[in-house]
Amino acid sequence: MFQDRGWGKIISDVMLHEMEGYVLMKEFIFYRSKWKVVLLGIIVLAAEALFGFMIVDELMYSDGITGYLILGIVMFLLLLWVLAKWGKIILSTQPFLIMTEKELTIFTSPSEPFTFKMSDVEGLLPYEVSNVPMFGIILVDEEKYYRIAPKTTKRIANINHRTGFPTFNVALNMMKRQDREKFLVALSELEIDILVPEENAKAQ
Repeated sequence: MFQDRGWGKIISDVMLHEMEGYVLMKEFIFYRSKWKVVLLGIIVLAAEALFGFMIVDELMYSDGITGYLILGIVMFLLLLWVLAKWGKIILSTQPFLIMTEKELTIFTSPSEPFTFKMSDVEGLLPYEVSNVPMFGIILVDEEKYYRIAPKTTKRIANINHRTGFPTFNVALNMMKRQDREKFLVALSELEIDILVPEENAKAQ
């Protein structure tokens, strides 16, 4: 018959020895606010129905292919594509942002996570666009990350760059309301530098 020779204690001691000096990595997870996406989805769905009605009306009462029919089909397909994209966001359980001591991962779309190494992040630059609070991700080598960015992230980065804003950003209004304060706490906990905008620096 098997006799306990203190194996449990031995295993426990070994595990404690291996974990000596080990510090759990801090991780902060933030989720996407979906109510705005749902609201916009309802508006797009109404527009989709309108263009669908236009297509049916043109097919029933017009002779041949008309400009209205072409417009209706193009807009119907475009809005259908938009609805499919937004549907993925609404149904997704992926977070919007994950921050650890070593990495910052942003999900511009649920299927396209994009990770920045914290060692490459100089800091976050707070600013506003149309009263929407933003944090620009200021990088040591921005071009390096632009080259490897996923399609959706790269498209948004292009727009940001052309309009004079930081290329990569975190938009606070994209997070759930309860996560926004948690995000500011995380910046302090992870000791991420908050950079001062140039105009404020000059004023000081």
